[in-house]
Amino acid sequence: MAFAISRCCIFLYLAIIGQSIAGCVLSPNLVARDGPLLPSQDPFYKPDNEDWKTENPGTILKTRNVKTGATMDLPSDLQGVYQLLYRTTNARDQPSYAVTTVLVPSNATLDRLLSYQVAYDSPNINCSPSYTLQVGSSPSGDATNVELSAFAQYFLSTGIPISIPDYEGVEAAYTVGPQSAYGVLDSLRAVLSSTDMTGITSTAKTTLFGYSGGALAAEWAGELQSSYAPDLTIAGAAIGGVPVNITNALFTLDGTEHAGLIAGALVGVANAFPSFAQHVEHHLKPEFQQLFCLPKTTCAADVFNSSYGYVAQLANKHISTFFDNGWSPVTEYGRLMNSVCAMGQRGVPRFPVFMFQGTADTTVGPLGDVGQLARKLCRDGAVIQFAQVKGADHIPALLKGFSKAKSFLMDIYNGVAPNECTDTDIS
Repeated sequence: MAFAISRCCIFLYLAIIGQSIAGCVLSPNLVARDGPLLPSQDPFYKPDNEDWKTENPGTILKTRNVKTGATMDLPSDLQGVYQLLYRTTNARDQPSYAVTTVLVPSNATLDRLLSYQVAYDSPNINCSPSYTLQVGSSPSGDATNVELSAFAQYFLSTGIPISIPDYEGVEAAYTVGPQSAYGVLDSLRAVLSSTDMTGITSTAKTTLFGYSGGALAAEWAGELQSSYAPDLTIAGAAIGGVPVNITNALFTLDGTEHAGLIAGALVGVANAFPSFAQHVEHHLKPEFQQLFCLPKTTCAADVFNSSYGYVAQLANKHISTFFDNGWSPVTEYGRLMNSVCAMGQRGVPRFPVFMFQGTADTTVGPLGDVGQLARKLCRDGAVIQFAQVKGADHIPALLKGFSKAKSFLMDIYNGVAPNECTDTDIS
């Protein structure tokens, strides 16, 4: 397990950071054992007709029951595991769709709901948690299961149903903040209207949790709820390892062991914006096409196979040299990148947020000052309980901060919500 945790330190919780780049084709080779169809091949992941486009965001389009995989260390007495295909909106404000997986424990308190944003960090739809959670899925998604086993289990054991959305959507728009937000918010609309199937009440007290990549989705959901989903009531959120400005990663990570995340981010943005994809395709040197397309053909990492995944295979590469004009994809599209990759610009959460960060975080620390973001949101009217985990790098901060995050969310469920901003330390 120590080895597994170390792999998670590097890959699982990194959140660094349509139409795909020509030549970057989804691989059907992720399945290494008999199991469910990949999302790119599974008819469940597509609406049955064109009528869905006129449905309201959050409308349930399909449902099914599934079983979680053997690597999921979750209570064996789950009442049910349900998947909902729902209508959402993509980053270009066009109708889209996504899937969320709902875990309902047998002792469920059905007037509570936690949306858990897992850090799956992939511009490849075949790496979505709705697939990797299923029994028999490719072992390349075991990292997702490790995260959920370590941190979601507590909430299930207390009877809280959990929704795990594929917040990047069918486009797999990795690192694109608005699309991640819409995916989260519309998944909540869907789950809260699924009473006949899941038993979860339409007025269930709802909270969010996410770390690193999951924090990206949850934070953006907080910023955009007022404008996009004012009908939703979210009681609170706990987020940590917050990647404030993904664009910064493109410069700070080049040539490092995490350089592959630059390629992942660029492919994710290209998945969301065809014009950006065309620019990248035009300037990508032919000799680097196969390497650059790795995020489209593999997942980020496999906890139990250190050589698998696009991050490992692109470690220490200078991604900027893959293009005939260097950083042009970033500089020429700077306004777009900043509008969809930088937090603190779209609004403020209408619910209290516990935000924690390691003071020695070398993973997302270079991507922006989380304390500065917290103070800005407070000045703008949000209630942010900010905590610095002294001397902690990315994963140690999660391990030390999770207890506080968990207590914060349980207080919310029990009717104890803060009404003012604070700035504290976790030692």
